[in-house]
Amino acid sequence: MCVNGSSAEPYIRFCDISDCENVGLYVTDYAHGTYEDNEISRNALAGIWVKNHANPIMRRNHIHHGRDVGIFTFDNGLVCNAHLFSYSKQSTISHCEVRALYFLYGYGSLGLL
Repeated sequence: MCVNGSSAEPYIRFCDISDCENVGLYVTDYAHGTYEDNEISRNALAGIWVKNHANPIMRRNHIHHGRDVGIFTFDNGLVCNAHLFSYSKQSTISHCEVRALYFLYGYGSLGLL
């Protein structure tokens, strides 16, 4: 599922976003929206990508059993109200309960804040 553009502000709730060949949910290009109580699982890449100044609100999503991180923010992506895992040093995280924040030092090197 891809949400893009500054006028995009969907309310996505109680959806099953699973078994995707790429990312489960991709929010980009200044998109917003509220994403609540969704099941996001078994995706080939991250459960959620947020990039290019997108700023979604994530609440109570169950993100699990993917082959990559739960939420991956990069290129100035923002996420509010989420239990958040991120590989990006450039992410802005606000008003979130952060359980673990990962970032890349370089190729093949992973750190934990």
